[in-house]
Amino acid sequence: EAAGIITYEQYSEIQIKCSYSDYQKIQPMLFKAQAVLDDTIFGESVEVVIAVKEEKGSDLIEKISEATSGRSIAEIKGTRFDYR
Repeated sequence: EAAGIITYEQYSEIQIKCSYSDYQKIQPMLFKAQAVLDDTIFGESVEVVIAVKEEKGSDLIEKISEATSGRSIAEIKGTRFDYR
């Protein structure tokens, strides 16, 4: 069986802070953006740490803000190389 070639791409690491009800709205958006889920912390609110391909980062943040009427805070916290 031949080994495949793995291609690493630039990803944006995004931290999202939202309410539980907004989290339900955001989840399908993360799936559609093919986000890599790094961490989810459930407390008084929900904090989600994801990574998406760099070209999708800003657009995803804008969509989250629009879908939650600005209640959710989504910020790019860094970049990394990753593969899918």
